[in-house]
Amino acid sequence: MNLSKRNNTRPDFTPLRPEIPHEKRPKIINQPERRSIILDGVNPRDLRELSLIYCCEQCSYFSHSLKKCAMGFRFEKHTRENQLRLYDLTGKMALCRSQEID
Repeated sequence: MNLSKRNNTRPDFTPLRPEIPHEKRPKIINQPERRSIILDGVNPRDLRELSLIYCCEQCSYFSHSLKKCAMGFRFEKHTRENQLRLYDLTGKMALCRSQEID
């Protein structure tokens, strides 16, 4: 039997999905999803009677002149105005876990 005469053609078939050129493929980015902010329930009596530290303006890491957290955290949801608005709506506050009390 002569192997050199064997037919080396591939069968014709249609792929199920067309091949996408490499430059047009979507890029897959493996970034962790940002978790939502943790809200803590605050007793109204504690907020009224105790000197509870609940906003960035009361923290020593917050720069009042730059309006920026020295630790690099986002502060928009921790400002006094936003905290009190959130508390009025839900009875909860987004307390910072790294807060330094002056």
